Amino acid sequence: MGVLHTATNYGEAEKVLSVLDTLPFRVVTKATHLNKELEALLARVRGSKRLLPRPDTLLMHMGDDLFGEC
Repeated sequence: MGVLHTATNYGEAEKVLSVLDTLPFRVVTKATHLNKELEALLARVRGSKRLLPRPDTLLMHMGDDLFGEC
């Protein structure tokens, strides 16, 4: 196993990983769907970044969230 997968909506998973040695692993996290609310999405991503200082991959639940309201 070389990849740890987590997400902002997996309870305390990111917080738990933040205190563990994750260097031997690739860390993948996912931002949850926020109904095209770009600022809320960015806040979630920043929160993940604070807890997981070196995520290797960030997945978006819904790509449309990146565009906000068009």
